[in-house]
Amino acid sequence: ADASVQFVYSEHMLEHMLPLEGGGVNFLRDAWRVLAPGGMMRLVTPDLAKYACALAGRGPASDSGFLEQHANRFRPMEMLTNPPSRATTVNNIFRNYGHQWIYDFEELKHALRYAGINPSYACRSDRTGRGLPRWARLAMRRANAPKNDTQTCWLDQVVREGESMYVNVFKPLGGVIIRR
Repeated sequence: ADASVQFVYSEHMLEHMLPLEGGGVNFLRDAWRVLAPGGMMRLVTPDLAKYACALAGRGPASDSGFLEQHANRFRPMEMLTNPPSRATTVNNIFRNYGHQWIYDFEELKHALRYAGINPSYACRSDRTGRGLPRWARLAMRRANAPKNDTQTCWLDQVVREGESMYVNVFKPLGGVIIRR
């Protein structure tokens, strides 16, 4: 139902849909519709900027051996070079996991705008949820360490931290939505 949930969470799912034909914008639009005023949508997706900077040999991602670590964790399916080149590793993340569209923060804000959501409601975060409202941090903590271990769902997995972009979109109490 409209405005029926307080928290919408998507981890490494949005990149598996094309923004328009594949339903990514439709997902964002529908998630926004069910989100209650004062609620939050948390989107976690691979960060295109990290991959682009590492491929170009610039920034912290290239200095930390980001692509090499990624290649060691997720072996490329096809390699023209051994060990895999940086380009092979980037192609691997973009092609071999069913990814359809990879976002950086600006591209995600464009998708939000197209979905009718004011991109100024979005802000970057980190895996730990620093800066999130207390209720959101508690919800994440309950999901990651519930009293009954059979209910664990491991939100914001540590293993994905290096490659991920964490974005929180807050729905204002007034529920204002912009139109494209």
